[in-house]
Amino acid sequence: MRRRIAVGVALIAAFVTGCGSEPVGLTTAADKVILRPVPPQIGDLRFQRESGAEKRLGQVGDQSLLRGVEVFTARNGDSLLGYLEIGEFKDEYPATRPEVRQGVLDSLGGGKPQPIKLGPDVVFSKQGQEQRFLIWFSPGGRYFEVLVAGRKLADPERLFASILAAQAGRQPVSEDVFVNRFDPRRGGNV
Repeated sequence: MRRRIAVGVALIAAFVTGCGSEPVGLTTAADKVILRPVPPQIGDLRFQRESGAEKRLGQVGDQSLLRGVEVFTARNGDSLLGYLEIGEFKDEYPATRPEVRQGVLDSLGGGKPQPIKLGPDVVFSKQGQEQRFLIWFSPGGRYFEVLVAGRKLADPERLFASILAAQAGRQPVSEDVFVNRFDPRRGGNV
């Protein structure tokens, strides 16, 4: 089981660590129904679906923990500032399983994942050498989202909070996001 997690997530990491170059990596066919809607634009950033990256990611086959993956680049004009990846876990590998969630978190960036709250959402933050990773798991463990922010992407927490808010039907975040470390003693689960 641990090997399957490593294989499935290593492909995600291989894709997202290429921030700043053309997308390379893993996912599903571009004609697949969108897993979670992504706003076309937030502020000056526009999101562009990357079907070529999705097709390459989809070639993983049975080794993957994922049923489907969608990839969006975050651009300001011609500048590529980050990626948003949305993945749907196969039924037998929900992120409610601790080893699946930990496998995803361990595969991205360096150091220990830090749980933080972005508004009502618990998100994990990890810092890589060139990118910052913000990772969200859906409450039922069916989906995950990763925002991979390059160094030039200003305020990635506010951007990710706005994306999650839009997907949940809440108002996008217009002012600074109150970010705090998650304290399980104050209620809730990570």
